[in-house]
Amino acid sequence: MRRLTAVLATLCLACALVLLGCGTSSGGTVVFEETVSPNEKYVSSEADVIYYTVRVT
Repeated sequence: MRRLTAVLATLCLACALVLLGCGTSSGGTVVFEETVSPNEKYVSSEADVIYYTVRVT
C-alpha cells in the first residue's frame, strides 16, 4: 500500500511538472500574429463569420 501511494504521488508530481508550461499567459514577445477566417467566403451574414487568431510567442 505504501509503495502504491509513493508511485501515485510521483506520477502526479511528474504530470504537474509536464503541464506547468502549458498555461496561457500573455507574457513573452509576439513573433508572429495573424487572424484568419475559415468560413468568411461561405456565409451570407457578417455575424456568422468565425475568426481565429494565431499568435506565436
